Amino acid sequence: MKWILSTAALGVIAALAAGCNTPFLLSGSPPARPPSFAEIAAKQKQEDEARRPKISVPPNAVATAQADTAMKTKSALVRPRGDAAPGYGPRLARMLARDELEKLAAAHVLLDVPDRMMAGSKAKVEVRLADELRGEFIKSLQDLGMTNAEEIASASSFRAQLSGDGFKIETPPSDDEKTIGTGAAAWSWDVAAMRPGVRSLALTLAARVKVPGGGEEEREMPPIMRKVTVDSGSASAAPLPLQNRWLWIVAAVLLLVAAMGGGIAIGRRQGR
Repeated sequence: MKWILSTAALGVIAALAAGCNTPFLLSGSPPARPPSFAEIAAKQKQEDEARRPKISVPPNAVATAQADTAMKTKSALVRPRGDAAPGYGPRLARMLARDELEKLAAAHVLLDVPDRMMAGSKAKVEVRLADELRGEFIKSLQDLGMTNAEEIASASSFRAQLSGDGFKIETPPSDDEKTIGTGAAAWSWDVAAMRPGVRSLALTLAARVKVPGGGEEEREMPPIMRKVTVDSGSASAAPLPLQNRWLWIVAAVLLLVAAMGGGIAIGRRQGR
């Protein structure tokens, strides 16, 4: 009997040590855990949203509101400033007009330069801007939204300069600045070739744009280069100047007269 009681006591002690939740030791279910504050708040939010009335917004109304906001923002950023150019500030209008004029001028410049020259000779070099430059410039400004394109074109002008290594520019133009308001702008120079070889002539144009009420802007365009082959002159090939030709003719006549006089004198002596 003592052995049985000892065994039962050992089993109870072992079960308690192992954490065994035996039904004959614990009666009933464990007490429920109270809800946390976060769970109570989430549940309250769900109930409030369920009771709130639903409002539907048509898609067109959202798109219209977005378009109105974008238009107001654009109007606030771009505003006319005086007489410079509607929709642009004075400096931006000048820079845009100058860039357009330079781009069109590069495609409409006509430069007449001889391919070959003789060392010591002269030639005329001419440059002009095509007649349609003014019309295309006005159209490009109008495409940019400038309503005073006619006034900008009338006030715009070019300066031209010709230079070259081995050349002498003898007659520079007296009025080197030409407007594109009336007719085509044109320049001409008398050029003398000084040294033989393959030489280069460089034409430099400077575009000046004046925006009414917005000041002016000027910048030189990249030079336009032309190659000229200059041949060396020789005594046999080069024509003699007119004065030297007359000297040779007079000398030849004098020699002929002297020869004829000598022949007559010799004939008279033999006749005696």
